[in-house]
Amino acid sequence: MARADLRGLIGNLGEVNDGFAGAVREPADAPSHASSTRRPPEKTPSASVHIDPPPEPNRPIRQAPENPHFLDFERKETRLRSDQQNALTEHARRLNRSKGTGGARITDNTLIRVAVDLLLAKADKLAGQNEAELRHSVGLKGAER
Repeated sequence: MARADLRGLIGNLGEVNDGFAGAVREPADAPSHASSTRRPPEKTPSASVHIDPPPEPNRPIRQAPENPHFLDFERKETRLRSDQQNALTEHARRLNRSKGTGGARITDNTLIRVAVDLLLAKADKLAGQNEAELRHSVGLKGAER
């Protein structure tokens, strides 16, 4: 929306507001310009306020947990191959689509935690001096670099 003049853009400096919306008058020491046409400042539309409807009578109000779920875990950074990252994302999306509504969202991190649990369940079989040998010791094939 274009302003009529620069004074409207910088907040009508030098003018006095009587406290009424749109009521602006020139200060007493300002020169009178009979030929100028003055318009009150343009009003911006007020933001609409969204009010949630009251809950259904037989439905309990669901309280938000005090802490987000991800704060239950320790942070550990890892490096993944691009094919691993892409596959994790695809599987997380597929699982979220198939589970329907409700429950926690399945993320890449969810799948990584499950994979770590699976590895730890087979930790007694782990043996080797590099990634390829470790993978082979727990029955994994391929995807070695």
